[in-house]
Amino acid sequence: MNVLRLLIVQPVLRRLSAAVLFTTIVACATVAHAAVVSSLAGNGRVGIADGPAQSASFVLPVGVAWDSKHRLYVSDAGAQRIRVVLPNGTVRTVAGSGPLLDTGLWVAGGFANGTGPAARFNVPMGIAVGPDDRVYIADSRNNCIRVMTADGQVSTFAGNPHHPGVTDGPLSVATFGVPVGVAVDAQQVVYVADSIGQIRRIADGQVSTLPVNIPNPLAVAMSPPNTTPFLWVTNTAGLWRIDLTAIAKGDTAHALARLSAGWYQYPAPPDVPNVGRLIAHGQRSTGDPFAVSVIDGNGLVYSDVVSHTVRYYNAETQDLQLVGGRATDDAARVGGGFEDGPTDQSRFDAPMGVAARSDGTLAVADSGNKRIRLISGIDRQQPFYPFAGVLPKVHFSPGDYRIALVGASIVWGDGPFSESVGGQIEKDLGDEPSLRSLHKTAKVMTVRMGSDFGALRSYVELLAEAGFVDAVVVQLSNYTVFDSYGVRDDAQLVEQPEMWQGKMADDLAGLARSLSAEHISVLFVAHPVSNELTLSEQTLPGVLNLYNLAFPDGNLERATTAPFARAHVDWLNAWPVFYADERQASHRPLYLSLDGHFTPYGDALLGKAIADRLAREKPWLRRP
Repeated sequence: MNVLRLLIVQPVLRRLSAAVLFTTIVACATVAHAAVVSSLAGNGRVGIADGPAQSASFVLPVGVAWDSKHRLYVSDAGAQRIRVVLPNGTVRTVAGSGPLLDTGLWVAGGFANGTGPAARFNVPMGIAVGPDDRVYIADSRNNCIRVMTADGQVSTFAGNPHHPGVTDGPLSVATFGVPVGVAVDAQQVVYVADSIGQIRRIADGQVSTLPVNIPNPLAVAMSPPNTTPFLWVTNTAGLWRIDLTAIAKGDTAHALARLSAGWYQYPAPPDVPNVGRLIAHGQRSTGDPFAVSVIDGNGLVYSDVVSHTVRYYNAETQDLQLVGGRATDDAARVGGGFEDGPTDQSRFDAPMGVAARSDGTLAVADSGNKRIRLISGIDRQQPFYPFAGVLPKVHFSPGDYRIALVGASIVWGDGPFSESVGGQIEKDLGDEPSLRSLHKTAKVMTVRMGSDFGALRSYVELLAEAGFVDAVVVQLSNYTVFDSYGVRDDAQLVEQPEMWQGKMADDLAGLARSLSAEHISVLFVAHPVSNELTLSEQTLPGVLNLYNLAFPDGNLERATTAPFARAHVDWLNAWPVFYADERQASHRPLYLSLDGHFTPYGDALLGKAIADRLAREKPWLRRP
């Protein structure tokens, strides 16, 4: 599937206020890739053999880091060595030495600066590469940070192997406890996760402690150059984000936010003073973050040694995906394993270090399997937030039949595009004969907005006037009534139709006329939300609020869909589709039981209904 990239914005006059656009509209690029796990290096047996990647052996790979030449450095903590996987598929030892002990599972640690085998380490953990390709190593049991050149020259950068502690000050006197994570920014400022202390900073020959409270940190990762300067940190409480700009201004009250470990709780636990709340859609478990790496300004990946998985999190879209290993809350009774292949078939055993390459490929130190694994093809779709007078510029191909799918958050709650409503539409129209006869392929751009009809209409008309799309599908629910016409709840929606139905009918007809004038086809879609079907489809908050539950007696459907018939627009009533599925013995959940967005099955059900309707009407044959 071709990637639709939202590259730049171009000025488009009139229509949208900055406030409406900034707060309610998210136009998402549509990208569909399935992540795939493969093995890069290691034969799975304990050893210290260099050579061809698939026959080389590791003792306990813990940290990984790419340099600018796509060399992958590995801290082999059990071998007390720093290894490198070269682009030509060869593994070699860069620094460190020592024989395996009688158990065959460990090399005795030591301390020495020097070149290659003359250097000694004592459980090297986190590893990072600076902008000059120097390698920084958290030499944990030596209580210091080491630095290494590409030819294996190792020296002590900060800390004292003979005097552990948490003393700040000049490099000559500063001490570290047990450093386990390290990161370097574009100015070669070094950040250290000191596991018996806090987050330490090394710059201008001085070591300091950041003024935030993240006890016993495990790993750190720095956002890329030319993005907002965030430092990401893990510990047993979850995944933390430090806003370094706020720190520099002395604003520690707004510098810290956290994605809590484990499952989302309802009701949500009380806010922690001076700690913002990061959210993950889709009621997925965040697991127990161990190591972390940043892919771009908003997307990052982290490993979870408890459930033997690797996860991708987009802090802007709040999308959380499992990209390596099999979904489970706690694998303690299941254990890890080894298997390459698509994400849902792959298995890891205590994955530790993760490192994102510039192209988005991930390297994982699969410590229990004594291998280095790769994860490629992560779906990293990025949203586009339009401002006043701007429009996303998408590079469609000449053969694309461009469909804008527009709606509130339920139009694409979270997850990869292939599992969304738009992804299902593309899939089902992929072999549509009349489209193929025109040498056209359906391409869907999902536009995720708030529920206010005025803002939705303005943006859709903007797309039409700019000649941006060939057709529009507008996905609406009762939230549109609540947010657009002053309706308070379901009871008022049903009992006071005169309050809103005429206004909505006029708005629907007005938008249809605007699009018709631009020769743009439009299909309106009405569908239920989770609180309007059976009790089994309710969200947990809905079940706990029995007095406000709606029931499938048909009243809400009749009230919500009446404006469409009254407006004489082309529309699809998807309510019967959902009713029919609920009655089937093979029924599967349609809505997520916590946040009310569609499950992948619900997305597929609605997407297929829309695609079937488009295939019958063939709007592409009417396009002048």
